[in-house]
Amino acid sequence: MAGFTGVYPNLRFDSDEMAWIWEAAAQHDLVVTLDLDAIGSLAYQTDAVKKIESQYPGLTIVIAHLAQPPFGSGSAAEAETAWEEQVSLARNANVWLDMSALPALAAPEDFPYPTAQSYLRRAVELVGAEIIMWGTDIPGLLLQATYAQLLSYVTRHCDFLSSKEKNLILG
Repeated sequence: MAGFTGVYPNLRFDSDEMAWIWEAAAQHDLVVTLDLDAIGSLAYQTDAVKKIESQYPGLTIVIAHLAQPPFGSGSAAEAETAWEEQVSLARNANVWLDMSALPALAAPEDFPYPTAQSYLRRAVELVGAEIIMWGTDIPGLLLQATYAQLLSYVTRHCDFLSSKEKNLILG
């Protein structure tokens, strides 16, 4: 979605001109993955996603990159609140979160990415592990980590997750 707003800066994802996309995806039982870019960007339209998910309850929406945690933003309260609001959309039955690219977003932090882990912990506390999906964002992430590291930072280093929660996220 960030690409759309790069070309059309005034575009609202919940506008009438975009409705055909959501209608067609819902009609064909497709999964729509939304990369909503960083907090404060034109594409970070939490309110629009909320409207879309309520208008199309049969549409499965995946918000990419764990809703772009505010890494490096100084963790300003406003950014943290915006992130929590977007993550909380996953309390709705048709919204999921993927956690791909977290190590890249946390760069230059090194393995095992403690800040990425802390945002994963908070997301699990907010919405539960059953709607969070592990992912890598490979090949781009190979600049930050190996595949084994991308897997083991969750399997070995997220001690706050139970075995059941790890299986839900990784499964």
